[in-house]
Amino acid sequence: MEKSKFWQCIRDISQADDSLEPPAASIEAALNIFQPVKEQVRFFQLKPSFSGMVRRGVSSETLVYELDDAHFVRMEQSCETDGVRLTGFVSGVENQDVMLFGQESVFQASISDGEFEFNSLPFGCYDMAFVSEGESLWIPDLTLEESGA
Repeated sequence: MEKSKFWQCIRDISQADDSLEPPAASIEAALNIFQPVKEQVRFFQLKPSFSGMVRRGVSSETLVYELDDAHFVRMEQSCETDGVRLTGFVSGVENQDVMLFGQESVFQASISDGEFEFNSLPFGCYDMAFVSEGESLWIPDLTLEESGA
C-alpha cells in the first residue's frame, strides 16, 4: 500500500470512529513526517498568492508570494539608472541569505530582520532561493524588467 493511501486510511478511520486509539508508534511516525531531518534537504516552491502584480506609481511593482501562513515574501522592484533595485521582506526566514540565480550570474544578499535588498541588478529572469539548513524556499522565473515593458 502506498504511504499516502495508508495515512489516508488512518485518517478516515479516526474520523469515522473516535473510540479507536491509534498506536503511539503510528502517531509518532505521522508527526515525524513534519520534523526536519538532518542531512536531508527539502525544497518548496513559492507560488504567487494572487494573479498579476500590484502596481504602485510608474516605476515600481510589488509582488507577493506565499507558501503557507508561516512563509511569505513581499518584494518591490524599481528601475534605477544603473539597473533594478529589488527590496523585500520575508517571513519565517531569519538571518540567512537570499540568492538570485541568473543565466550567467548569481547575486546574494543578507536577510536582516526579514528584510533584504539588491541594487543594480541587470534586467532579466532569475530564480530566487532562500537557502537554509534542511530546506530551501524557491521562487522560479522572477522577471525583472523595465516598468511598462
